[in-house]
Amino acid sequence: MNPLKQTATFCCDRLVGLAPQAILNSLRKHHYELVAREFNRAFQFDWSNAKISERPEKFEDLVSLFDLSPMTRGIIRQDFDEAAALFRWVRSLPDPIGVEIGRFNGGSTLLLAVAIGQNGKLASIDISPQDDAVLDCVLQKAKVRNRVELVVGDANKIPRKDLIDFVFIDGDHSYEGAKRDHNKWGKLVRRGGFVIHHDMGNGRKLATQWNELARLRSDILSRQSAELELVQEAGSMSVFRKKSGDWTEI
Repeated sequence: MNPLKQTATFCCDRLVGLAPQAILNSLRKHHYELVAREFNRAFQFDWSNAKISERPEKFEDLVSLFDLSPMTRGIIRQDFDEAAALFRWVRSLPDPIGVEIGRFNGGSTLLLAVAIGQNGKLASIDISPQDDAVLDCVLQKAKVRNRVELVVGDANKIPRKDLIDFVFIDGDHSYEGAKRDHNKWGKLVRRGGFVIHHDMGNGRKLATQWNELARLRSDILSRQSAELELVQEAGSMSVFRKKSGDWTEI
């Protein structure tokens, strides 16, 4: 790198460190198209790597038309294709009863509340939620509050024996913590239902796969092949279908 580029890089890094929000606002206001164009060119977003299904019928079948990266995250802490996959598989279940582990601001809670339909039920569990008062109002405004139970507590200390149709796990990201969630709630999922993990997969560039969860993913694939089938990975979202009512503890 020549001296001029070195100086420019140093200055840019310093400015971003000193005033990240101001730099971000400037890029959004004055240089958004340039940033998007250069980003697309760097990662070769074109028809050659757009994964379009053979017979797309729904909006979520077309997510590869979009820039798929953590830059698209908002209230929901998921990439666009991850959220679409979560919605798609939950939506495929008739009137499901599901559990969400880790809701944070509640973006995924609203998504799931819509996906389950008017006769579905969702228990959303978080040990330290951020905006439950606001989320409660949002769910009421969206006319889905009656579908959701907002639970505050440790998912591993909440007793439950009834079977469920799906569990979405996005809580403790340590290996042991995620394994506990997986074993406790995965065994309750009915045959044909789904065990869904966020930040576990590595389905494309810029997927936010955590090392501890990648290790758990490997253990699931090697030790639970009789019980679970990996049906999709979108970004870091790993979707497993329950193949039997049996369960092998990891």
